[in-house]
Amino acid sequence: MKSAFEKVYFFAAVCANLSVFAAVLGGNAAQSPGGDSSALSSGNSDPVLLALNLAFGIATVFLAFPKIPQIVFLLTRMKLLLALYILVGLSLLWSTDRAATFRNAAYLLVYLIAAAYLALRFNGEEIISFLGTCMTILALASIPANFILPPDPYQPDSWKGVFLQKNELGIAMTIGITALIMAKRKWTVIRAASLITCSSLLLLSKSMTSILAAAVAIAAVTYLRLNRHISILFLTAVTGAAFALSIAAPNLPDTLFDATGRNATFSGRTAIWGLVAMKIGERPALGYGYGAFWSTEADSINEFLNGFKPGQAHNGYLEICLDLGILGLVLSCLLAAGGIRRALRLNRESGIRGGDWMLIVTALLLIHNVAESDLMVVHVMWFIFMVSTLSCWKEEYEFRTFNVDEALPAEADLVSA
Repeated sequence: MKSAFEKVYFFAAVCANLSVFAAVLGGNAAQSPGGDSSALSSGNSDPVLLALNLAFGIATVFLAFPKIPQIVFLLTRMKLLLALYILVGLSLLWSTDRAATFRNAAYLLVYLIAAAYLALRFNGEEIISFLGTCMTILALASIPANFILPPDPYQPDSWKGVFLQKNELGIAMTIGITALIMAKRKWTVIRAASLITCSSLLLLSKSMTSILAAAVAIAAVTYLRLNRHISILFLTAVTGAAFALSIAAPNLPDTLFDATGRNATFSGRTAIWGLVAMKIGERPALGYGYGAFWSTEADSINEFLNGFKPGQAHNGYLEICLDLGILGLVLSCLLAAGGIRRALRLNRESGIRGGDWMLIVTALLLIHNVAESDLMVVHVMWFIFMVSTLSCWKEEYEFRTFNVDEALPAEADLVSA
């Protein structure tokens, strides 16, 4: 039985990773379009946000301390994850801004511990159900907040709700839609209304990356729900329809860009990507140090963008190359691939629902990082990926050890929730 405090803690972690506290309480920080805005402090010295940040850290220590052996056992079995976080720490040695690297690495470590704790306390089905509830609450709060809080100065015609930017609202609603559809419970009027609310706010956010991610997630859930023969037919039909559409309407991308008010530059992202790629070429192997590039090298990008200061690469794969080089990118991709492999194995051997969820979350992470920077940062997509990955590993481990005849190793007791 999960305590009310644990549920509030989970909700607070989600809000912090979605920059809700920064948007609602961060004053001028809430209007900043760039920088590390996902952490509670939003990268500034606002006393309220710093107090909340400290409170979350204390709550993490309070909850995690009695389960340190279990958390250590869980994290040390994830070799790629461990290697990635060790690389973050080692990047202090070559960082162009050691203070920024230390601060950002500390944030990342706190949320890793939080993710490990939540993975021990919540199984895959509980994570799905709780996230659906969390995003519904944030969706309802976003309706009045959109008229009360300052609009996004760069995109005032898009809804952003209780978040810093429209893209945060978009990805939150995408997660909510996916969780509500996947939850293993009866459909009720409240659940249907929640799905309609999240879907409406997703469209109002006008976040095309999130809308695309939601479409892919819905298609993936549909595919996973069908039996083997029908799922093959569904996949064939979707692939065939896409191929036929590409032949019949070769100008479809231009038409979609015109209809959505976008262009082939992805709202100016391609200019940022080109400049960032040149900077990566200067330090390709290990990058500039975790979280250091935009505090020391940003001017080399900003001077070519007519006054716009992106504060991020707007591409997670490029961003991690800036932070940790090609080595960091390779480790991140291997971690994602390992998560997919584990989820498929868990589904095949046990049918545990957490496997399906892990597949969808990984797909969302990989898609969303094409236009946003969510890899290895304090952001909701990475945080949920971490919680889901660790929970999936725990469930697979418990399933395997439960189904062997020989006595369990002493360490197995450590992961019993």
